[in-house]
Amino acid sequence: MKIRIKKGIYYFAAGLIALIASTTGAVAQDWKFDPVFKFGYELDDNAQLSIRTDEEVEISGFQADVSLRVDYLTDTTIFTLVPRVRVRQYDISEFDSTDYFLTMNYSHKTRAHTFAFRARGELQGVRTAERAGADFDARDLDELSGDDTGLVALEGDRTKVRLKPSWTYRMSGKSSMKLFLDLKDVSYEDVFMDLLTP
Repeated sequence: MKIRIKKGIYYFAAGLIALIASTTGAVAQDWKFDPVFKFGYELDDNAQLSIRTDEEVEISGFQADVSLRVDYLTDTTIFTLVPRVRVRQYDISEFDSTDYFLTMNYSHKTRAHTFAFRARGELQGVRTAERAGADFDARDLDELSGDDTGLVALEGDRTKVRLKPSWTYRMSGKSSMKLFLDLKDVSYEDVFMDLLTP
C-alpha cells in the first residue's frame, strides 16, 4: 500500500504537468522550474517528547530536503506544482524516515468566472508529522497545518490529503459570488492507536 501511494504521488505530478502543457498550448517561456536542495544536521535530546527525563531518547543525524517548484503563468492561467522529498537518517535507525509531499494550485480566469483547484498531499512518519510547529516555507495561510495532535510514535506513517476546488462569479466590478469545497482526509498506517490518544 505504501509503495503504491509513493509512486502515485509522482505519477500524478507528472500527469498534471503533461495535461496542462497539452491543453493550454504552452510554450517554453511560460514555464518556470525552480529546484531547491537543502541539507542539514539535527540534534534532538527528546525525540519522543517524553514527560519523564529517565525515558528521554536522544538522536542525531542528517537531513536532506529536495523539491522542484513548477510554475506556469499566462494572462488567464496560473498553475503551480511542487513535489518534495525529505529524508532523515539518524544514529538510531528506528527513527529514520522518508517523507513525501505534493502541492498543487491551479486557477483559470475568464471574463466573468474564475475556476480554481488546490490540492495538497503528504506521506510522512508520525514522529515528525504529528508535531505542531511553524512552517516557514508556507507561502499562504492555506498551507499551514492546523490539525496536528502534538503526539508522536516511534514508527508508523500518516497520509494526509486536502482538496479545495472553487468557483468565483464576478457580477460587477465591486461584487462577486464564490463557492468552494474544502475536503480533508487523514489516515494512519502501522501506528498503535493508544499512542494517538491523549
